[in-house]
Order: sequence, then C-alpha cells, then structure tokens
Amino acid sequence: MPDTLELRARIAAMLRAGATYAEVRAELGASLNLIADVRREHSIPVPARTRPMRSEADAYAAGAEHTDGGHVRWAGEWAGRCPQVSHHGRQESARRVAFRLAHGREPVGHVIAACGAAWCVAPGHVEDRPMREQLRAQLEAIGGPRA
Repeated sequence: MPDTLELRARIAAMLRAGATYAEVRAELGASLNLIADVRREHSIPVPARTRPMRSEADAYAAGAEHTDGGHVRWAGEWAGRCPQVSHHGRQESARRVAFRLAHGREPVGHVIAACGAAWCVAPGHVEDRPMREQLRAQLEAIGGPRA
C-alpha cells in the first residue's frame, strides 16, 4: 500500500486505539518504519508493555519479508544502513539474529549475505568469517580463484 495521507490517518487511528505495530502491519500492510514515523508525527505514546517480550525468532519474523529465490528483505527497524531486530529490550543486527537462527551459535566477525544479494537477511543465506575462510581454503585447495 503506498504511503498516502489516508494510510497515515488510518495508522494513527489504530495506534491511538492501542494497536501494536504487528496489528497495524497485518491490517494495513504498512512498514514498521512508516508506523514509527506516524507515531512520532502524531506524538502517540507507546503503550506500556502488558504482554511478555517476544522471542528472538518472533522479533526476526516480524521484520522479515520473504521474496523470490528464498531471499528475505528486511522491513523492520534500521540503524543507518543496518537492519535491526529488537527483542528483550535490546537491538542487534538482523543478520546476526538470522545467523543464530540458522546455525544455533554466535557468529564470529561480520555477518554478510553469501547469496549475492547484499540486502538479504535470510537465515540460510548469511555467513560469518569462519565460513568465508573455510570456503576460501576449499577454493584454494582445488586451484580456484583467490578472493
């Protein structure tokens, strides 16, 4: 749905009625950034948290938009050029969260999309430094190009 005055008015009305970002997104298809912009524009306070905090996986799923080829585009919060997941009172890189969800361990070094789509945050498409080093070593072992 395009960003229009009518959409912004509907978002504001839902927020004033106590709707969550997820509820606004589900009903209106608005991005989390747009919802946050409307909340700030209209000085609508964030309601006190009455539900338990969501899990890391749920927080990731709330900002993930699945696209063709198994890629995931981030529609959640951003800090500059870095997609962010908010959970348990903290923010961190959506790529690091996706990595943990896929591999069950903390990533080492920077986490990047290995699928060729730099914007992708799909759990199965991200890799950390040891994974990149292992791939480089394998390529060198078979006489492949040095990257």
